[in-house]
Amino acid sequence: MKIVIAPDSFKGSLTASQVCDIAANAAREVFPEAAVQKLPLADGGEGTAEALMNVLPGEIRTLQVRGPLGTPVTARYGIVPSAPTASAWETPEHPLPKTKIAIMDMAGASGLTLVPEAERDVFHSNTFGTGEMILDAISQGCRHIYLGLGGSATSDGGMGMAAALGAVFRDENGMPLDPVPASMHRIAVVDISRLDPAVSRIPITVMSDVKNPLLGPEGAVYVYGPQKGIPAERLADMDQAMSHYIDCVESALPKKSIRHAPGSGAAGGLGAGLLAFTRSEISSGIETVLELLEFDKHLESADLVITGEGRMDFQSAYGKVVAGVASHCKTHRVPCFALAGSIEDGAEALYEFGISGMMPLVDRIESLDAAICDAEKNCFRAAVRLLRIVKAGMDVQG
Repeated sequence: MKIVIAPDSFKGSLTASQVCDIAANAAREVFPEAAVQKLPLADGGEGTAEALMNVLPGEIRTLQVRGPLGTPVTARYGIVPSAPTASAWETPEHPLPKTKIAIMDMAGASGLTLVPEAERDVFHSNTFGTGEMILDAISQGCRHIYLGLGGSATSDGGMGMAAALGAVFRDENGMPLDPVPASMHRIAVVDISRLDPAVSRIPITVMSDVKNPLLGPEGAVYVYGPQKGIPAERLADMDQAMSHYIDCVESALPKKSIRHAPGSGAAGGLGAGLLAFTRSEISSGIETVLELLEFDKHLESADLVITGEGRMDFQSAYGKVVAGVASHCKTHRVPCFALAGSIEDGAEALYEFGISGMMPLVDRIESLDAAICDAEKNCFRAAVRLLRIVKAGMDVQG
């Protein structure tokens, strides 16, 4: 018997890797002879690079970049070797070098957790460090970059990232502006003459489950700005400044239409910046992660899959880990069960995606703080309960 364990993190309590280890111990208790495959997952948001690098071969690169407020921070991303493209030029005596891919999260350089709460200032925060990570990956020989969006401290439309790549934002007098949201309304010209040419050659797959456009009531400012500290009375002005910014960007890059693209509003508009200034495409985060991990190959010999996330509700059916895993399991006719910190209204939609059953971690009345404190114990007990139910069903059938 083969059991694949493929959960998301339980935010605030357990990482995806911890859930994998705990569920694997439970599986060995209930099915001692089973082979267990652990695949910690993420949906393209914060923690995606870490989850992937826990499984993929490669190395972690560490470098110092500018954080959201310009102060130095230590960023980390993964470098993974990939097979070379077949070529008639390759011989046993002269093999072609392997190419590399980079896997990174924008939150590693421009994330909200990098800024102490008392110092947060979205109007003077930017994504410059994310641009520095991209350039570093190219300098290391990476020829494809996978970039997870989520957990951003910024709402700069990718202005800082573009500046790191060589773009210059100038006022009406031709003077360069600080690439932060507070300068957006003063932009007269976007100078791309110094843009690093490598960024037009290296493909970037942007991993995100966010479909919001850049502007308007469903855009980056109105939907995500308040959680980053934009006061309600300044949302309209900020959205207008973002509109002026993208007007200038599209004038400099007339062949690109960016503002209405699904996902352009992700990570404070970084999605738009990537589409404008780099060779990027925005893809489903979970589908990209599953593809990188060759998840379907693991399902070919699997008898059971356990997935999970901290909170299951109606949003879980839209681009999240559990729905993505379940849909692949449904295609391969593999039973898929989910562990959950809590099961809320709307979670039943997951049955349509292929979830066979859901098990909450908490089996008694306790406070949220207590549940988080007891997360490891609760997760193990829930996994054992779930697997014993599965085993009982198998015994009846067999």
